[in-house]
Amino acid sequence: MPRSCGFVALWTALEPARARCKRTRPLNSLCARLHVTILAQGKSKFQWIEEGFREYTKRLAPFVTVEQVWVRDEEALVKRTRQERASSSGQVVALDAQRGKVYTSEEFAEVFMRQMEQGGSRVTFVIGGASGLPQAVYQHAHELLSLSTLTFTHQLARLVLMEQIYRAIEIYNHTPYHK
Repeated sequence: MPRSCGFVALWTALEPARARCKRTRPLNSLCARLHVTILAQGKSKFQWIEEGFREYTKRLAPFVTVEQVWVRDEEALVKRTRQERASSSGQVVALDAQRGKVYTSEEFAEVFMRQMEQGGSRVTFVIGGASGLPQAVYQHAHELLSLSTLTFTHQLARLVLMEQIYRAIEIYNHTPYHK
């Protein structure tokens, strides 16, 4: 599969996956090359969410580099999304509860782990503010993802996303975390 379109093809051509989610190389060698950026509009207001985010960042540290970027307004969100899209190795996934594709945890794990296996990858997840995502963000996103058909605050969406990234790694490792 060509590197330039790999992530988009993976997100769109996905099949249910847990049985096929098998290790071909040690997890550290796969994950060390993935950089996840969570780009969100607004600011964090709740300490308990920040504690949870830090906990998952710590758990993911041996495998994934996580960067959290806050922007003040929609204009800055669009500008940063455009920059991430222009990055040669960057993939942009916008979170949208209504328009995004909903995956099971197993499906998300397969997509996420395949992206890591390709190596040298950077994935940016874009989360809008209280008014949702600006229209211009959709033009720059490679894919739309829904964490749920429920609507979450942008602060809570960050935490749920981090938990799903961690769960993806645990599914890949076949640990009891995911039952």
